[in-house]
Amino acid sequence: MKQICWECNKEAYVEHHHPIPRSRGGTKTIPLCSACHSLAHNTRIRTDSLSQLIKEGMARRKKMGYKFGNPNVNTNCRPRGLETIKRNAASFNARIQSIVNNLRAEGYMSTIQLVNQLNELGIKNRSGRPWTYHNLYRVLACKIDL
Repeated sequence: MKQICWECNKEAYVEHHHPIPRSRGGTKTIPLCSACHSLAHNTRIRTDSLSQLIKEGMARRKKMGYKFGNPNVNTNCRPRGLETIKRNAASFNARIQSIVNNLRAEGYMSTIQLVNQLNELGIKNRSGRPWTYHNLYRVLACKIDL
């Protein structure tokens, strides 16, 4: 339903804007068209930065006893994430070492030859980039623990 914009007095579909931010206790809104609403949020006259408003809102919620984040992140989540990273790395290294073993059977012996052949075949390193001598050296030096 169209309403009258509080700022430009045009009839338009309006968005409700908090002149006093909710993070500072504001409850009332004014109807603004989307153009005026975007101007209200993008103006350089405003002295309060968004980060300051967020900090104030978070501080108020902490005083009210609100807990942010997962309290078990260090005991549950982080170790599981590290296990997954290590497992994925070991799997990737095993795959590359298998390819390198096949290339060696074909006669490519030096690390530089192997790097050139991997890049020619379009096989990327773990970060999705072409192989370098150092990347391949580290992968070949790793013990595989699957």
